Amino acid sequence: MGLPTSSRNAVDRLAERKHAGDNQFIAIAVAEKILALATADEFERRAAAAEFDAFDRIMSRKTDEPSVEADRLDPDLA
Repeated sequence: MGLPTSSRNAVDRLAERKHAGDNQFIAIAVAEKILALATADEFERRAAAAEFDAFDRIMSRKTDEPSVEADRLDPDLA
């Protein structure tokens, strides 16, 4: 895969600074990009399934109201 000269120069410079070979640096960069895109997709999927009415009810709850049992941490884990 060919890279533009400016990108190739940046890879050379950054890979050397990170003590990595060019191919290793590119492979890591591609893996990081794939993970970032997959994470964005997951956030979009979760946002589409969000129950905003429930969120609004929870957020408008008075602060002096006790939390529901399901929201409490086990004291041994806190």
